[in-house]
Amino acid sequence: MNKDFSFIDANIARVREGIRVIENVARFVIRHERYATDLRILRHELEFVEKSFGSSLVIGGRQGRHADTIPPKTTEDGRKSLFAIVRANANRATEALRSLEEFSRIYAPDVTLRSEDMRYRMYTLEYRVMTQLPHYWLERYFEEGIVYPLSDSVDELMWFVERGAKIIQLRDKTSSQEIIFDKTK
Repeated sequence: MNKDFSFIDANIARVREGIRVIENVARFVIRHERYATDLRILRHELEFVEKSFGSSLVIGGRQGRHADTIPPKTTEDGRKSLFAIVRANANRATEALRSLEEFSRIYAPDVTLRSEDMRYRMYTLEYRVMTQLPHYWLERYFEEGIVYPLSDSVDELMWFVERGAKIIQLRDKTSSQEIIFDKTK
């Protein structure tokens, strides 16, 4: 069996999974039906791309591709916000679309431009969905490392750290040294 086809199957699955997660965020979290519909359309277009690869196989379509030859996924952790979830799944989908675009040049040239167009539409939809998320700009600032939160509340500072703050400052000018020391434990 040609290992390229396992690679193609894995990337089709990655696109489908990434789009589905973002579609669910659009539909159920930000409740933006238009974005959810656009993502569903994109996901359904993937079926055409998948069929195009299948019909181009020399060894008989999907019979030549076996899901059991796809290596298991590694577990991913550290996603503590909607921003991180959408970002990771958009990256998953766009990276896989880029891979499909490259392999389509060999196995399904008729879908190369379609794969590229899907990737660019995914970039647009990622931005549109992400800008609707709560705390979007704060998350962006954390991502870029330009937020430096100050607070006298440890709980508040931990909230910032959990969302990506790289530097924080416990600033308490009214408490005694003992209380401030206890806060840092």
